[in-house]
Amino acid sequence: MRNFFSCVIILLLPLLQYGQTIHSGDYAMGLHLAYDSSKHFITGYFENYAGMDKTTGQPMFSCIFYIKGKLENQQAVINTFYPGDKASESIGGTLHIAGDHSITIQLNKEHGGCWNIQQFSNKPATFALDTKQNWIQVRFVTTGKAFFYSKPADSARLKSYAIKNNFICIERISGKWAYAIFLGEQKTTKGWMRLQDLNDLAPTK
Repeated sequence: MRNFFSCVIILLLPLLQYGQTIHSGDYAMGLHLAYDSSKHFITGYFENYAGMDKTTGQPMFSCIFYIKGKLENQQAVINTFYPGDKASESIGGTLHIAGDHSITIQLNKEHGGCWNIQQFSNKPATFALDTKQNWIQVRFVTTGKAFFYSKPADSARLKSYAIKNNFICIERISGKWAYAIFLGEQKTTKGWMRLQDLNDLAPTK
């Protein structure tokens, strides 16, 4: 009987692992991911800092990069880069689902500054989910200013805005508009934003 149950567990284990999925949300150490289940598309960003310059009051080291890839069989081949970088400066890697609430990321080499904060190339870095969110995409601002709107209409522009290269989390898209969330240091700003002010999500093969 013990051997029978052991065989059943061994047979079910791959099925249980295959059933694990990735969740949109805030992960540990400054990782933020969005998963579009309709397209199996992952977007997100990592942003963290270390050390403090006593003269300027600013962090001495930063590790910041954008993430995009397509999930297939519990993993995704990802492309990572800092907004505005040349295509030749991007760094490839892989994202794996490690559990129902955790993922791993390993890159082919380190982004500048990351070796002081979180290393990604020597071995996979593991991140646990802190808070689930309803995001379907993460994009970044490509114009000087991307204003928020109270509704998806040009006449509804607000005073608040995000600046170039800021990361924007998106909950839904309606035509040429996105309902966007900017996670600022002091507060979170929400509202509609024009898609034309954000990076285009070219298909990832």
